[in-house]
Amino acid sequence: MRGHAWCYLKNGEKAERDLQPAVAWTTDDNVKGECLLNLGATYRQLLKDDAKAIATYRRVYETRNEFKQCNAAVSVANILHGQGKTAEARAELERIDESKMTIPVYRDTLLKAKESLAGKK
Repeated sequence: MRGHAWCYLKNGEKAERDLQPAVAWTTDDNVKGECLLNLGATYRQLLKDDAKAIATYRRVYETRNEFKQCNAAVSVANILHGQGKTAEARAELERIDESKMTIPVYRDTLLKAKESLAGKK
């Protein structure tokens, strides 16, 4: 929880310091996915390290939480698209099976992300 608080307070170094061990010690996939998403956001938004953010977001795929995986894929796709790697961004989104997105907000998030990349090079 403290790592999440540091994220909210926009202190990237302290957030990273608390979230890394939380990820390592947590066995619950939902909590681990949430910690990884927050750690990825810390790298991306606070520490400005896209490579670490992408690597961290992709670790969410190891969890069994499709909804956290969806958020991770959209986050990676946004980074890649911002780097001009639209084909790679599309491929990242395709890692997620739309049929598993039974909660409308997640399905909508995935579909909107795919739509935003449609037709772009």
